[in-house]
Amino acid sequence: MASELNVGSLVTTGNVGVACSPSARFEVEDGGTSSSLIAKITAYDGNPYALGIGNDTYSTDDLEGMSFWVANSGNSYIQAADDGSSPGNMYLRTDGTARLTIDSAGLATFSNGIDVNTTGNFIKLEAYQTVSVADDATFSLSSSSCNSALVSVYDTTSGAGGVFFISYSSTAILVANAGSASATDLDGNMCVYKSAASHSATFKNRLGATKSFNVVQLGGYLG
Repeated sequence: MASELNVGSLVTTGNVGVACSPSARFEVEDGGTSSSLIAKITAYDGNPYALGIGNDTYSTDDLEGMSFWVANSGNSYIQAADDGSSPGNMYLRTDGTARLTIDSAGLATFSNGIDVNTTGNFIKLEAYQTVSVADDATFSLSSSSCNSALVSVYDTTSGAGGVFFISYSSTAILVANAGSASATDLDGNMCVYKSAASHSATFKNRLGATKSFNVVQLGGYLG
């Protein structure tokens, strides 16, 4: 019985620890080292409660709101209510970076530059990230597989843009042109082009200088 009681401790600060010497209100470990901490509850910085569960040590900054750790490093976790400046937010982090953020209004933001939200009761898929392309440089839109898709391109410098349709069986089709867009490799344009019966679709900047573009593809599998 005595050995069983020794796995817990109560210190004068009111902290409670199981298999550890607690530094917060409640800590549970699966062993005797801080690196094997699996649960912690504390109060700090004017926030009444914080909860972290996982297999790692935590700083008070990590414990804002409620967090669920999924890696020994503490860099991959799900977190709700990050801090007092962003109450109600939820985060999915890997390697210390928020890959998905859902704010209190329901806006979902991905770290790869995509926002998913509703505006006026309809869904909006928005790319706010840009790609810088030198003059006459290209990048691949698809190479190993090209099903039907719409491709939207926008020159953030001039405001010109275009919408293209691509599929395996046909060349690129320019659906709408707001200036300087071409479905062939044509000088003076932002170009999206491909050969018929080909998986290879290409974007090319032929505007005469390095430009930043928003490029969005929507459709079937594009490898």
